[in-house]
Amino acid sequence: MTGIELGPGVVAFRGILEAGTPTHSYAIMCGDFSVLVDVRDESAIPALRELPRPRHLLLTHRHVRKHERAIQHAFGLDVWLHAADASAPRRGPAEHTPHAETYRDPYAEPQVLAALGFTFLHVPGHTPGCSFVMLDRDGGMLFTGDAVVGVKPGQPAGIELPPDWTCDDAAASRSAVLAIAPSLPPHRAILPSHGEPIANATVAFTRGLWEGLRAPS
Repeated sequence: MTGIELGPGVVAFRGILEAGTPTHSYAIMCGDFSVLVDVRDESAIPALRELPRPRHLLLTHRHVRKHERAIQHAFGLDVWLHAADASAPRRGPAEHTPHAETYRDPYAEPQVLAALGFTFLHVPGHTPGCSFVMLDRDGGMLFTGDAVVGVKPGQPAGIELPPDWTCDDAAASRSAVLAIAPSLPPHRAILPSHGEPIANATVAFTRGLWEGLRAPS
């Protein structure tokens, strides 16, 4: 698995979902260690060994749980996930994979991740614990998980709400995202779990994407 440089010290790892939609997970360098976001597959472990040793794995929602226990064992890192999603039954591709030995709740211990520049923002609906993760770095980087997804390769840069069928509560998910959009901190990158990431944009450009998402169809 080859990393894609998105900016200074930020690497994306690409996978493929059905219908050709790309998936992405991320690693952020923090000096002599790294922080992972939505890395779900143990096949990434060899590539991660080439980076500063991962110390934290941040999961935006329960759908990206799959091989977090294997990743936890490989690096001895902390796995962070909203408590409602950490305790949910494993389904789909993760159904027969083990839980992490322990999960840390980013809402119970926000100061730990805040010291590294990370803030979790709750956007429930896609799953009960679904979250954005904001990184105060390089003009702001917003990891959106599946609450907001990117477009397919070759399309103009953009963001979309996820299909209703992927959500536990589609109406709640839509409401939560549209409610938080106007108050999001300025950011130059929108980095989803599904679809193409947007990096090194302008704050005005990303603001326009959110305004377009909020516009009635």
